[in-house]
Amino acid sequence: SYLSTMIEFIRDKLSSTFIQHFAEAFMPLLGADFGKGKKLAVTADAQENRELIYTEMRRLLQRSLKEGAGDINISEQAHLLIKIHEFMPSTLQFIHLLQIARFFKRKEEKAT
Repeated sequence: SYLSTMIEFIRDKLSSTFIQHFAEAFMPLLGADFGKGKKLAVTADAQENRELIYTEMRRLLQRSLKEGAGDINISEQAHLLIKIHEFMPSTLQFIHLLQIARFFKRKEEKAT
């Protein structure tokens, strides 16, 4: 499933700062709609909006890859995260989902 793949990717391949960097990059774009459960809307054109988010997602993923993460297809991972974002009712809830994934990552690390 998308969710289990995302959790595994965040746990194994990304630094813990990815979610913070994502929030810092995208939350200002929500502006006044932050508390209204809105999705990111950089532009009015849905396709252009998706491409801009994809480009920034790829940049953030590349920046957050752990050393020794192996051969990761950043484009594929960016598409996966955007797909999950599209399933979520709002960008804020998507960020909360990422935070939950990070929480599970920390719990697993403490258990081992």
